[in-house]
Amino acid sequence: MEERYRLSAGVTALICMVSLIISVITMVVCLSMRADMPKTLESVTVSESTTTGNPVSPIYYVGLHDEKIVVSTPEGDIVRELDAKAEFLPESEREMLRLGIAVYSSEQLYSVIENYME
Repeated sequence: MEERYRLSAGVTALICMVSLIISVITMVVCLSMRADMPKTLESVTVSESTTTGNPVSPIYYVGLHDEKIVVSTPEGDIVRELDAKAEFLPESEREMLRLGIAVYSSEQLYSVIENYME
């Protein structure tokens, strides 16, 4: 009986050690990949569009013009004026709009417009 107990305890300890070693190896690999990630991201942005087909440069900006929220092209042409009033927004939101919110896709534009129309 005692021998079975020792064998069982030994197998359990071995399994725990193997699990611990695998966990440590996985953690080291993940941390090394994370350290290399910024270098990889810098080398990816070399063309005018990403691998998903979305443009790297903005297609629209959402900003303020005469204290009204507007959608404009990168060249500055206003394509839409929103009914939302900027004066009711918090100062941090107005500051973001003064700087201009870059929009990279139609879906993102709809999302930004929806946020300001609520």
